[in-house]
Amino acid sequence: MNKDNSGAYEWTAKVLNIHPVYAKELQKSCKALYDYSCYVYRIKNNIKSGMKNDEAIEEAIGWAEKEHLLGNFFKIQKAEVIGMSLTEFDEDEFKRICREDGYAEGLSKGQEDGRMEKAIEAAEHLLKMKLGTIEQIAKATDLPLEKVWELAESIAVKV
Repeated sequence: MNKDNSGAYEWTAKVLNIHPVYAKELQKSCKALYDYSCYVYRIKNNIKSGMKNDEAIEEAIGWAEKEHLLGNFFKIQKAEVIGMSLTEFDEDEFKRICREDGYAEGLSKGQEDGRMEKAIEAAEHLLKMKLGTIEQIAKATDLPLEKVWELAESIAVKV
């Protein structure tokens, strides 16, 4: 960790690539994490070679047992490892959730934009009808004072 006195962050972190090919230092400093990264890498390669998820996991667990990765953890906790590995990360589900979040965010933004357009429209009508001061119109429409001044100037040019 690196100390940050800027006040902008509560903490900072160093991100490491734990891919077994790039994690030679990790292998020396944290064997358990290195073993786990090898296991995950084995699953990914199995899937790339055409195995189904459950087959890829079963094979990787068998391999991890033979290689004594994480001591006897894979042997002792086999059922738990299979269950966790099967539910760990589903890329299609991740993409679906991202799309849903994006849709909700877009809908919210659209509603906000619609409210802003209506407020501007109302302010323009009030200005054209000379019903209230700039400050009163800004307050009535919840628009920033600067925006109402801007509208007033543009309407004065049009009229």
